[in-house]
Amino acid sequence: MGSSLLTDADAVNSNRMGEISHEQASALKSKLGSLSGWFTLAIMAALLALAVYFAGDVLSQSTVLGAGALVGIIIVAFIITSSLGGVVAERRMEGMTVEPEPGEVVWDNRAYVARATGRVLEPITGGLDLQPGGYTFYIVHGTKWLLSAEPAEAPHHVDIPTDVAGIKAMLEKSLDFDPAQSPEKMAAQIAEAHRIAASMTGIDPSRFSESDKEALRQSARKLAQQLSAAALKPGGLHNLANAVQAFEQASLPPLDSTGLAELNRALEDVGTAKPADLATNQQGQLAGDQRGALMSDLRSNLTVAAVLFAGAAAAAYFGRAKLNLIGILAVGGFFGLIEVFLLSQVSSDLSDALGGRVQMSEGAVTKYTRTTHSRTSRTHYYFRLGDARFEVSRQAYDALLPGRNYRLYYAPKTHRLVNIEPLA
Repeated sequence: MGSSLLTDADAVNSNRMGEISHEQASALKSKLGSLSGWFTLAIMAALLALAVYFAGDVLSQSTVLGAGALVGIIIVAFIITSSLGGVVAERRMEGMTVEPEPGEVVWDNRAYVARATGRVLEPITGGLDLQPGGYTFYIVHGTKWLLSAEPAEAPHHVDIPTDVAGIKAMLEKSLDFDPAQSPEKMAAQIAEAHRIAASMTGIDPSRFSESDKEALRQSARKLAQQLSAAALKPGGLHNLANAVQAFEQASLPPLDSTGLAELNRALEDVGTAKPADLATNQQGQLAGDQRGALMSDLRSNLTVAAVLFAGAAAAAYFGRAKLNLIGILAVGGFFGLIEVFLLSQVSSDLSDALGGRVQMSEGAVTKYTRTTHSRTSRTHYYFRLGDARFEVSRQAYDALLPGRNYRLYYAPKTHRLVNIEPLA
């Protein structure tokens, strides 16, 4: 949510002047020009009737001609509906105006939504890639279409010197780091250079001579050379990857008070953050309900293990006359591996529940998904902190804002995530 299509500077500037940008107009046309599927089917039926009426005898004599005619009818029907949709969209967009409206992005019904004057807005980009907080929304007048959004709190800009020597000195100061330093140090200084570059976008390039521009290009080349040197050092690629992640985190806009409150509320709503247990977890201890959840997992795994063992024993007893020794060993080995896995899970759950300890880690948390394919596809959702990963629910995945600093509390054996605390 750090880089949003809805906060694109050019689009916001156009909307601020009451205009709709070319990209926004294209997105609106695709939404406003969509026609009912029944209308498309009606066009296809009419074309099919015409084809049968005028060339039915010819088409009935050749399967190839009939199939080709059917494909042609489908293509022509979509061309007609697409053209009509464009005309409808043009008519609907006539006289459209843009209006600013204060609002906020909040957590509502297990999702982040943009809300203004009591209504939920619909982004023309197709998805809401905004972090929670207060905004000035630019909306198509009289509709719920959200064109762009401007944070209520203006982002911090670096004061840029007016002379080229001052700009060059500022850039080279931000590049003054040793590649052998920690990734966090590297990332902080690269992020500073990024903020300087962003603040320079408003400077008129005609003010600079060719020699001045070349001097600034040399500063950019120096950055590229230093990054290359860092990547070629032992372990440099790993450090550089960490630096890129830390840079992305440093570049994220800060959450305002509304945004931070909504993030906490979202994580609490999906059961990932548990404020009532936080004081206990901060002391390195599991709370009572967290022990209960581990014991519930233990009972579930133990029940599955017992049922599986009983089923395998029954199958072996009743099928003993038909199975040879190799078959018995193969089946027994297969079920044995499953039993070992389940019992190891039971042992880990029991160890965590009885030990009652909690481990803590903090830092920038990212999230990712992994899809497994068997008879049906299943998507798994994860939080990642450093080299550790924690499987979470889909709702928790949606609630987390990636790239920000959190403190995670988890059981040491099972690595079960028991609590999370966003850090300012």
